[in-house]
Amino acid sequence: MVGLLLKDFTGGLPIQDVRQLPDNAAALSINQRLGSGALEPIRQPRVIRGLNAATRYVYRIVMDDADAADITKGFWWQHSDPNTDVVRGPTVNDAFKRYYACSPAFGLQLTTRDDIFAGNAPLKVGVGRPTGTPTLTVDSTNAARDPQQDTNYDGVIDANDEKGDFSSPIETRAYLVTFINVYGEESGPSPTAEGTGPTDAKWTLSNIPQPDGDPSRATIINIRVYRTSTAASGSTVFNFVTDLPVGTGFYVDTVPNTIVSGTTILATTNSDVPPDDMQGIALMPNGIMVGFKDNNLYFSDNFQPWSWPADYTLTVPHDIIGLAVIGNTCVVCTTSNPSALTGSTGATMALSSSDSPMPCYAKQSIVVAPEGVYWATTDGLAMYSLSGGTKLVTNEIIGRYKWATDYQPAHIAATFAYGGYIGIVYRPSEGKVSGFGIASGCVIGYDDVADALKVGVDHLSGKPWIIKGSTLYEWMPSDTAYKTLTWRSKQFQTPVPINMGVVQAYFDTAYAASIHVKIMGEDGALRFEGDLTDRKIRRMPSSTKDGIHQIEISCATMLHRLTVAQTVDDLKRN
Repeated sequence: MVGLLLKDFTGGLPIQDVRQLPDNAAALSINQRLGSGALEPIRQPRVIRGLNAATRYVYRIVMDDADAADITKGFWWQHSDPNTDVVRGPTVNDAFKRYYACSPAFGLQLTTRDDIFAGNAPLKVGVGRPTGTPTLTVDSTNAARDPQQDTNYDGVIDANDEKGDFSSPIETRAYLVTFINVYGEESGPSPTAEGTGPTDAKWTLSNIPQPDGDPSRATIINIRVYRTSTAASGSTVFNFVTDLPVGTGFYVDTVPNTIVSGTTILATTNSDVPPDDMQGIALMPNGIMVGFKDNNLYFSDNFQPWSWPADYTLTVPHDIIGLAVIGNTCVVCTTSNPSALTGSTGATMALSSSDSPMPCYAKQSIVVAPEGVYWATTDGLAMYSLSGGTKLVTNEIIGRYKWATDYQPAHIAATFAYGGYIGIVYRPSEGKVSGFGIASGCVIGYDDVADALKVGVDHLSGKPWIIKGSTLYEWMPSDTAYKTLTWRSKQFQTPVPINMGVVQAYFDTAYAASIHVKIMGEDGALRFEGDLTDRKIRRMPSSTKDGIHQIEISCATMLHRLTVAQTVDDLKRN
């Protein structure tokens, strides 16, 4: 009895010899959807919308949260740099609905949902601190004094006697100002101005620093005044005094200490603007935005993405390619050893590095999945997991030689969807783009990506998208027509040459009227080719015997099993 039964179909294992593959594995798999055990194609991409010719990255925004699950609804924010990062602002109760975008092409920028919809230009992030120092004048002329005494002992109290002591306590105060923009974001403080006098004196600030009117940043609308007071702990702090409209050159402070001591304490002492030429960002769950430039890491204050204290800056030994957040950890992919960041505030970030070099060759290959963060490295696909650190996940699937030659790690753009790492790779030597997927311990190829420019996943629906030419598509939807898949089996070897005389297939005729089958013998010689239109047994030519047998299937429907055998009796036994 000799027969070959194909079922429980899986994808390819390029690392293995074509004759050593498991019986259900593929020597070639194009457009296969894994998971069901049947041989099932992926589905045709769905057109979402046209794009500008230069668009290489998109990010979807919806007006109504009810539309979040529908990838065809909403506004697609378009960017020309494929290495763009976009995050929704973490500010609590953000009435402006701020978004932040960053790329090597334009640095870190801020905009709002309304400005995105209107096509208004984004702004630089942060509020520059005042550089000038206000002038403080203390005029005690009208301050209350104790009754005058006969200090010269001439029996008369007159102008020749010293004035009485001030009735109010004498104190030394320091004043400073900050800037407040239209979003309520506050700058770091100006240099301080100090003076001493009775508390009921006329404390006048003049030469109050004014904003420089930089049009590249959000408009400054207020100047906030602070002064020192003594906190309950005994320490000296700066408390809020008042907000002044921009343009106000002087201010007379008459607010009592009893009021000021209970106002808001200055919280932006260390606040700075981020570097203008930041190259990428990521947002951590505790509201800290992480950015990078070269080998430097920058951190915002929690839930305050406009405040980037310079004192928080850390460095890694190698240039940074990109960032990805999983759990409470930010993974730092570099040109050599990867690192991991953890911490509850920007000031307490701790950095740990891997002992082994696993350089990231392409920012667009960095992908976050439930199990970890993936990126393309020298010898395969690397993954960092919270429990296991960093490892290669393609050693037993692809192997390092085929990875380097067939997958071109420096030219991969990928995302994670439907349980797999899926993407495109540009092959410079061939001048073409091919698609691939790595999932369930095997590899799949995808066709019809010759003009693909970028892939990603919609952050609202979790559905993958692909940019092809100047059109945005939903990639691999669940409800369009099937694509045509091609699946080629291993090379089965029989003890002696035989003739495979019959073939039978079980497939769903609701989606397609037939499947196309090829059967090859030794040296790839074609022994049979034809369309199977039903589940009936089909006889094949019986003139040639082979010791090697390989089956190729093309179909646009779901195939459950296929059997080839020498005789009808052999087929029925499988």
